[in-house]
Amino acid sequence: MANRSRRIGKEMEDLRRDALSGMSAEPINDDISHLRGAFKGPPGTPSQTGAICLDTLSAAWSPVLTIKSALLSLQSLLATPEPKDPQDAEVAGMLLRNPKQFEEIARQWAVQYAGAPAKASSGSSSNAVDARREREAEERRKAQQELLRQQQLEGYASHLFTDFEAMGFDIPRVVRILKGMGIPKTIGRLPNNISEEIVERLLSST
Repeated sequence: MANRSRRIGKEMEDLRRDALSGMSAEPINDDISHLRGAFKGPPGTPSQTGAICLDTLSAAWSPVLTIKSALLSLQSLLATPEPKDPQDAEVAGMLLRNPKQFEEIARQWAVQYAGAPAKASSGSSSNAVDARREREAEERRKAQQELLRQQQLEGYASHLFTDFEAMGFDIPRVVRILKGMGIPKTIGRLPNNISEEIVERLLSST
């Protein structure tokens, strides 16, 4: 129980320090086993509220995943719906057969049921649509890259790897060294002598 509490507390603190991620997680009624998370949704998405169907939050859950990686998975799911594991089979079929119709109906429902603003007038420039799509693609790319990074970290704090990445070492190699040295995942900073030994091991393994 104590180890779980320390880990959850550390992950929430990491989220608070990473202001650029736009994500947060706080306990409900001071219960750290029950968290409320928040993140910035992808631009232009018609989705608001509703149940989430994501295997990494249930059957595919792994202790390697952190609170941040769980939020990233949800963010990525909103940007790129997964029709093969749907909450509504009919809607998923529409997404597969006719993506354009799916988007149009999704936006109609967002306006009707979720309070989204009405669609812009037909006189709006197509350049604005193209720019929105480019922003959406960039947001998806960043979310997917960050999700991959969190998975590669295997529970270690991201800031521990900054200097090693600047030297040209990739995260999986550094993680293997840390695990081989028995460095705990709860460590907040690496002492200079440990960092030097890690570099030596990395150089000797090239």
